[in-house]
Amino acid sequence: MTREEESVMRRFFFLVVVLFSFFFSALGYAKDDCLAYSDDKVPNSVKKAISSFVTIFAFSRSGKIRIGSGVIIDKNGYILTAGHLFWNNNGEEWVDIFVLRYNCEEYKANLVDFQTSPDIGVLKIDAGYYLPTVALGDYLDINNLKRFNFVYLISAPHGTPNVITRGVLLSFDGYYMRGIVPAQPGSSGGALFNDSGKMIGMIIGCEQLKSKKYSYIKGSGFSFCAGESFFLPLSIIRKYLEIMYHEGIIN
Repeated sequence: MTREEESVMRRFFFLVVVLFSFFFSALGYAKDDCLAYSDDKVPNSVKKAISSFVTIFAFSRSGKIRIGSGVIIDKNGYILTAGHLFWNNNGEEWVDIFVLRYNCEEYKANLVDFQTSPDIGVLKIDAGYYLPTVALGDYLDINNLKRFNFVYLISAPHGTPNVITRGVLLSFDGYYMRGIVPAQPGSSGGALFNDSGKMIGMIIGCEQLKSKKYSYIKGSGFSFCAGESFFLPLSIIRKYLEIMYHEGIIN
């Protein structure tokens, strides 16, 4: 199979996933502009953050697929997500990355940088116009977090875009956050919000249903999460982004 044929096949799969999501929408699992789903207990301030959300589809040359989530952090098209989506111990190259915005706009994305410690990745898309960005929390938003606070996750479980789930925060030690927040493969890189609609963290892993052990949510299968989810706090993410800015990796 030629590279052109491989690219056509990857785009075909991408369209199948989008149509699959529309099927769920018709069943009532989704609503609003492009498959946004949430319950009535989600604050409007959090629902507004949907405009900065993206669903990520990464394809390797051998045909492997990763599905994840992300948020736009800069109006010029920089996207924050989980680094482990692009990590592969076989050294495979992710040759095609597509993102689907909240309103069903599709873009080819470039991988700017990623690492697994901390678990952060950055993509770049060119929309041709300024994009809406996520509202990042500040020092007070992080410091005011308390156990059992309600938190809200925007992610794409199993590739279904714009899903908002509500949960509770269990602990925060400055390096990691733990909470009981529903998440599934495809949720990795999803943004965690407080009641004010400020991003306070990013989901990177969960407790697996079968093994009961912590694992990355790679979005390449249909395993299920159960119990606790794990998040990278915004304080760590900000430090990483500042380093990238000073090194000239991002503008």
